[in-house]
Amino acid sequence: MGIPPHLIPLDSASGLNMSDLELLYNFTSATFATFSNDSTIRSIWKNAVVRKALGCEFIMRALLAVSAIHMAQHKPEQSHQYLSRAITYHNIASREAVTLMGKLLPEDLEDLWIYSVLTMYFGTYVISLPVPFTSDAASIAHSSSFCMCSLRRMNVKTGMVLDSLALPIAATSERLTVAILQIIRNLSRTN
Repeated sequence: MGIPPHLIPLDSASGLNMSDLELLYNFTSATFATFSNDSTIRSIWKNAVVRKALGCEFIMRALLAVSAIHMAQHKPEQSHQYLSRAITYHNIASREAVTLMGKLLPEDLEDLWIYSVLTMYFGTYVISLPVPFTSDAASIAHSSSFCMCSLRRMNVKTGMVLDSLALPIAATSERLTVAILQIIRNLSRTN
């Protein structure tokens, strides 16, 4: 399946996709700050996770999807454009991540954790939008639930204790971020 026309770079002469750059800028200047009040956690989302996303397309697409949903909330006159981009990016990221979740290789765990947390943020943003639910919103809710089931499966497969992540989707972003950071630290210690 090819990339939809609205996702093709806007300035084909330079090869830059200004819309994606706008979303990345929004994430690093505003969206990350909505994830936690703790400055250390905010710094990790602004710097380390973005750096990680530069090397992993499905994390980058999930990150851009969260940013697009955030922008849809703050630019209601362009919300349809941002929602369309967010759902497209989330769907593309999900296809790759869900395939990897079926295998659960140790080298993919950190990327999948980050993707899963971004998907939960994404679902939380979608639920808070003042627009009627669509089939895409239902798909996002299902994907968020699937991520929680996969996280529990990773717990069984890797022997890590992840009880702190067995939270409902409505849990605060800060608690999710703290939990994911603890898991990433545990993964780092075991490698």
